[in-house]
Amino acid sequence: MFIEIICETLRCTHPGLRSPLTRQMERYILDHLFESITVREIAESVGRHPNYCGMVFRREKGCGLQEYIHRLRLEHAISLMKEGDL
Repeated sequence: MFIEIICETLRCTHPGLRSPLTRQMERYILDHLFESITVREIAESVGRHPNYCGMVFRREKGCGLQEYIHRLRLEHAISLMKEGDL
């Protein structure tokens, strides 16, 4: 199960050709990763409708916004455990 999560995370976070909109959403997520983040807040930060943002993000990244946020947080927790800081 753990290996499947890591493989999916890599697929989801693999940098490929991304639109400026997706890069803006990724930047907002990274800047607010340890806060409570909603799709609505992400959409407001880029000036688009939440449904549109979700659709574009899923098409370009292969996963939804909330899934992406959860995976980034999981990766961070794993890295802290490996470093012994958690």
